[in-house]
Amino acid sequence: MHRPTQCSNPARALAAACLLLAALAFAPAPARAHGDFHSLITLANQDIEKSPGNPEAYLRRAELYRLHQMWPEAEGDITKAVSLAPGLPLIELCLGRLRMDTTWPLTARAHFDRFLDKYPDHVEALTLRSRIWQQLGQPLNASEDLARAARATPENAPELYIERAQALASAGAGQWENALAVLDDGIRKMG
Repeated sequence: MHRPTQCSNPARALAAACLLLAALAFAPAPARAHGDFHSLITLANQDIEKSPGNPEAYLRRAELYRLHQMWPEAEGDITKAVSLAPGLPLIELCLGRLRMDTTWPLTARAHFDRFLDKYPDHVEALTLRSRIWQQLGQPLNASEDLARAARATPENAPELYIERAQALASAGAGQWENALAVLDDGIRKMG
């Protein structure tokens, strides 16, 4: 197993972090092959046929539709899941993702808030809500959610430290020291 070496030069560590940020910013989105999508939808349809009363089957298909930017279909499946299990917390997470993708940030945040009321340490929900906070021009709230996500992550998650440092840096020059401290903390924890 390859183990990264600790960087003793802070300037070099910051430069490495900046390079990683640049690589992440320009990385291509995952390809969504049309054939794979149809195969997955076929499987999701079969799951629904086997268990038409299972709200999670509809939510799985809704996620496939969402990822393929088929918003009305995703909305329809989530609506069906709500009719089957109105209080299911996973519905809030799915609705939050859908509203985020369809540029309804305030509504998305409300869904993430409700989900996080039930699951306060859910890393994905915290990370997604942090991105909503950024869109709403509240980078310090974004930073707080990312700090919570990092604390809740059992494995190393360098992307959370990087994203948190970006959020703090976007808050202005008064937060630059804190942004660097977050990167230093991530380097210390991950080596």
